[in-house]
Amino acid sequence: MITKMLSTFVFFIWLGIGSLISFSAPKENPATSPEQTITKLSVEDFRAQQYYDFNFGYWAVGATSFKDLYLTNDGAMPLYIQGVYVWGGSFYAIHRCPPKLDSGYRCLLRVFFQAWSPGYQEGEVVIDTNRGPISIYLSAWAY
Repeated sequence: MITKMLSTFVFFIWLGIGSLISFSAPKENPATSPEQTITKLSVEDFRAQQYYDFNFGYWAVGATSFKDLYLTNDGAMPLYIQGVYVWGGSFYAIHRCPPKLDSGYRCLLRVFFQAWSPGYQEGEVVIDTNRGPISIYLSAWAY
């Protein structure tokens, strides 16, 4: 039921520090759709730590889900990506982000969730950049 409600809207969060993140929920049933959500992380010319929250929803133990996140450099200067780090035993990620992301370009970060035990799971992705870290808090439920 929660998944059904989430699939009917798109919302935007203005962070007040020069960046915009948008979340778009999938139209298909998450249990059958291979691509769940596309999220755009926009980085403009500033130096500040950014925090985001991302909930994977409810998944069966052993099932794998993923979210595609696009890091977009909307600033005038290049964005230097010094590392991408993932914490939390039920989460892992792959990315196609170059060390230097030029203005107007984006890169893909795919975050996976796979729980091995039931209950609430949490983790974090940190993208370390020359403009400060970008932290994405991750959560999900496994049943």
